[in-house]
Amino acid sequence: MMKFGIADGCEDGLSLENGLETLQNIESWGLDGVEISSGFSGGLFSSIQKGINKPADEGYFLPFVEQARLKTGLPVLVVGGFRSRNVMEWVLLAGAADFISLCRPLIRKPDLPALFQAGETTSSDCLSANLCWAENKGEGISCKCFD
Repeated sequence: MMKFGIADGCEDGLSLENGLETLQNIESWGLDGVEISSGFSGGLFSSIQKGINKPADEGYFLPFVEQARLKTGLPVLVVGGFRSRNVMEWVLLAGAADFISLCRPLIRKPDLPALFQAGETTSSDCLSANLCWAENKGEGISCKCFD
């Protein structure tokens, strides 16, 4: 599998058109799937967005995934602000993506997948404040919003 920043959203970065073309070439590599994200330039399509606090803010890479699915037969994973079970289920049931990827919600609530599997309809209470990253080398990540 591979995480692919399909567009950078900044001058001289990877354009969405070039990213989609590259994605078609990636399919021949024999991968089992591709996670669609954006570049890490901090530009227009920043891969880390803050303030995800309502369902409408979740899944901010879905527009890229929609276009990517037209260009590849690979299973597609989507990342980008998912917090709530209802939104994740909608994405999967609608066929918008094959899998959901999580990061920050699991830093805040590591047992979230087990809760979903047990039938809970809860969501992660991650505030998307980006305070979970380690400040010092060797220090682990953890949610610092509720310390």
